[in-house]
Amino acid sequence: MKLVALLPQNLALCETLRRQVEGHMVTFVACADVEAFRREAHETLEPLLLFTEETELQALTERDVHGPLAVFVTTAVPEFLGALPSGTHARHFLALRNGKPDENELAALVRRLVRPLVPAMAGPHDWLHAYGAFSSNVTPTLEQRVTSLEEKALALSRLRETVLSPAATPSKDVRASEYARKAVEIVDELILNAVFAANPRMQGLRRGHPFVLPHEEAVVVKWRREDNFLGLSVSDPFGGLRFPTLLSHLNAGALKGDVAFKASAGLGLRMAFDRSHALFVDVDTGTRTEVVAFLHLEKTSREFDKRLRSLSFCGGEA
Repeated sequence: MKLVALLPQNLALCETLRRQVEGHMVTFVACADVEAFRREAHETLEPLLLFTEETELQALTERDVHGPLAVFVTTAVPEFLGALPSGTHARHFLALRNGKPDENELAALVRRLVRPLVPAMAGPHDWLHAYGAFSSNVTPTLEQRVTSLEEKALALSRLRETVLSPAATPSKDVRASEYARKAVEIVDELILNAVFAANPRMQGLRRGHPFVLPHEEAVVVKWRREDNFLGLSVSDPFGGLRFPTLLSHLNAGALKGDVAFKASAGLGLRMAFDRSHALFVDVDTGTRTEVVAFLHLEKTSREFDKRLRSLSFCGGEA
């Protein structure tokens, strides 16, 4: 595999990318201009990973892109998505904060993108573990299967207890109760999505309607709390979400009173995006959709809100 980077104005970012792919059997190539990028992308038979930044994206055409394209952005993602050129293959949008990406976000994405080419990494990607690759305090991932309203309530209760646990909140400056509320709201909506939107048998029923699912239709909820971040994962066994659908749900005006929207899966996905700092959607078409949200535990609401969001869509159908 080859990772080709078009980041001519950001040598530090090139170096960060190079470090990320060390040990993953990936050849790293940094390009000084669009023409060099095109040559590298066209003159290879190897699978490609392509990275660039938003200022270079307009110069790339659909013919220039022959692999997953990740874009480093300094613009709010919904606004940026609305300005994407037609036919762009970009599916990954990593926020730069003070000129730098979050290394946990980058590590989690790179490991997911190389996974299909490494036999030893077969199986679903463990987003919650990969995201904490740079943490010195590795905590376990907790899990709850949901097949009924009662099990949903149990999952949310356990999640709340994890976030509020004194052992998980060593600093009095971390506003645990506020993060517990955000986490519960995100997971609650994503569970409803998985039950009433992703499951063909349940579509058309009112969200929140009492339900009992067979074992094979269970929604799987996972979460992991560290000192400085919280990871949340909700997956369904259907794998029906597509990238254009995700984009429509993240439309910047989608929460401004559209009743039909508020009763749909769009509300859960938009809420998860707005109330987290990184949203990763991983789809194995017809088999599994996993939505993963990460929250950085900032000390103030202002710091939390001003942090740019990242978005990534892996697998699935275009």
